[in-house]
Amino acid sequence: MVRTLLAPALLLMIAPSALLAQGTYDASFVRYKGLRYICDGVFTPVVTIKNTGTAAMGSCVVDTWKNGLHVNSFNWQLAVEAQPDESRNPALPAMNGVQVGDELEFHIMTVNGFPDEDAVGNTLTLVVDEEPPTADSYLVQVVIPAAAATTTTWRVLNALGQPVVQGGPYPAAADQEQWVMLDPSACYALEVLGSENCEARLYSEGQEVLAASCGKGGIDSYGFLTGTLQGIASGTMNEELLLAPNPTSGTVRLHAGQRLVGSQHVLLHDAMGRVVRTNRITVSADGTAWLDLYGVSDGTYVLRILGADGLGASARVVVLR
Repeated sequence: MVRTLLAPALLLMIAPSALLAQGTYDASFVRYKGLRYICDGVFTPVVTIKNTGTAAMGSCVVDTWKNGLHVNSFNWQLAVEAQPDESRNPALPAMNGVQVGDELEFHIMTVNGFPDEDAVGNTLTLVVDEEPPTADSYLVQVVIPAAAATTTTWRVLNALGQPVVQGGPYPAAADQEQWVMLDPSACYALEVLGSENCEARLYSEGQEVLAASCGKGGIDSYGFLTGTLQGIASGTMNEELLLAPNPTSGTVRLHAGQRLVGSQHVLLHDAMGRVVRTNRITVSADGTAWLDLYGVSDGTYVLRILGADGLGASARVVVLR
């Protein structure tokens, strides 16, 4: 749980005008943004800091404490100054020896070499208590239910709190699905935010990994680890998947068999295993469907069909014009 500690009330002898004055050199924590769990034995804090002063912010010193003991002092030097009211997301020094249940405190000390002028928002507290689930694969599926599609924005964040893929909000109240290829055995978080309500679910190999929500407005993130499988579990491949013409100059006909009849996901992987295109196709009663590959660069790809039951089919396809 992240909470911002406010400074005690100012003494009444201070003039009312002083309470309203904006400091020249002042910064405040907005929220904690990074992973809330220990990744490969190391904890890397990422915070959101807003320049609440009137001068551009070029540097900011942040002290970190663990369980009441001082750990380090980080002199954050901004490559590009943050203008007033602008927020940034610095990654603080990585910490060894952090354990589940530890309480971390982050304190803003100075801005541009001057003591921070307003204590409000200068302290952020985090309890490291998240135990993330692990996906079987590093190919995951993000699903936004229809009821939350128009109000949900989502991002998958890496260990430094940086978005690697994102989506939403969507123009129509319909189920939204997106396949995402991540790094194997890596640390991530699914972040959801929305003005009214937001909801997202993460799947791997046809199994739900986590369900994320933020209730009636707000923002929250849920950590998870990726597995080592490429996408479809061994033993689930349909060897009868046929493609024609192959090589193709743009359009290819698939014969997937009657087991995959209906609306299905199709993923196109390049030689590095990255997903370069996703489509939805409808496999007819005779087990066939057409797929448009126009706009795909020449090369050899792996075409995968992923059924709703987690089973699938794959075949190599050559695009040549």
